Amino acid sequence: MKTLGEMTARRWRPAAALAWARAVQSCTAVLGVVAVLGALVGCGTRTEPAAAGNSPAQVLSALDVSPVAPRVAAAHLDAHWHHGAFMEIFVRAYQDSNGDGVGDLKGLISRLDYLRDLGVRGLWLMPVMPSADRDHGYATTDYRGIEPDYGSLADFDELLRQAHARGIGVIVDYVIN
Repeated sequence: MKTLGEMTARRWRPAAALAWARAVQSCTAVLGVVAVLGALVGCGTRTEPAAAGNSPAQVLSALDVSPVAPRVAAAHLDAHWHHGAFMEIFVRAYQDSNGDGVGDLKGLISRLDYLRDLGVRGLWLMPVMPSADRDHGYATTDYRGIEPDYGSLADFDELLRQAHARGIGVIVDYVIN
């Protein structure tokens, strides 16, 4: 029997985590749709269903479940970027670019040189998707959008371009409700 110390002394292995994330990625879209459908028709949720009394067909017709074509772009990251230091960032609290008191993606972009100079090889963003409860992304309402307080999808694309140009990878919390 291993002690708690022996179990927690295991070294964190980003490569194993990345492989796990890739395996999970293939089923997240299906799980997300199932979770949204469950919430809309009130199956086992703790909140009021958004579309109580609607049939599953009515609910499905209101959701955008169209496939999203993958965009394959040449990354400027070396093959081992995920073995370096990561920084977890809560965008809302990190860097405000427009003076409204809320951190945003443009603010984060403005700090990428500083992060690179610190030796950061990867950014782990806490949820940046719109949230029903305004709880910083943990009650996701749109898996294809960006919380308006943080910017736009174009801003997120620019963050990826700028981070990759500096050799910094980006991963995002993807919350399955």
